[in-house]
Amino acid sequence: RPGSSPAWAVIVLAAVSWVSLAAAVPAKGAEPDFVGVLALAVEEETARDLKLTAEQKETLLALVDARENEAVELAMQLKSLPPAERAERLAPFRRESEAKGLMLLTPGQRDKLQQIRLRRSGVAAMVEPEIAQRLKLTPQQQTQIAALVKQLSESRAAAGETKSDAATAESQRQVADILTAEQRAGWDELTSGPKAEKSPPSQTAAAEP
Repeated sequence: RPGSSPAWAVIVLAAVSWVSLAAAVPAKGAEPDFVGVLALAVEEETARDLKLTAEQKETLLALVDARENEAVELAMQLKSLPPAERAERLAPFRRESEAKGLMLLTPGQRDKLQQIRLRRSGVAAMVEPEIAQRLKLTPQQQTQIAALVKQLSESRAAAGETKSDAATAESQRQVADILTAEQRAGWDELTSGPKAEKSPPSQTAAAEP
């Protein structure tokens, strides 16, 4: 089992920590370490995609501000910790923030937000236990993908934006080679939703020459 290996646990912890950094929220946006996926939800583009009402957006922004203010003292206490340990210690607060915010969304909006989050996180999201389980990744695949995520994180930290984009594209290509056709289709569904089934042709249309 992946979780039984200490080395695996270290890789996954580092990768999951990187996911929050890779969420690519604007520099002046909400802090994902404190409010998690809500930082993405309140972005202008995401809010439009989710079709948030004015009331929903106003309430979410107020919640984000309140939670970030509450987190100031905790963040000061943890600022000297390594990033992975800091992320682990902040996780309960972040999950509580997300739970409060997601209650404000409809089921459809929550599903759409998850799709946007997975697309934004990309390869890094595949190391999340729930996503790995949904894709039915084998332990070997999980180890390979976690290693790629770690490598990508290091590349992004050391390279400029252009090289980072190239590294991201290369990691996506490598992951595509690791996944089976069924798993790639499963990832597409997780990030874009199920494909609509084609309706059978009507009898009238079938009868036309």
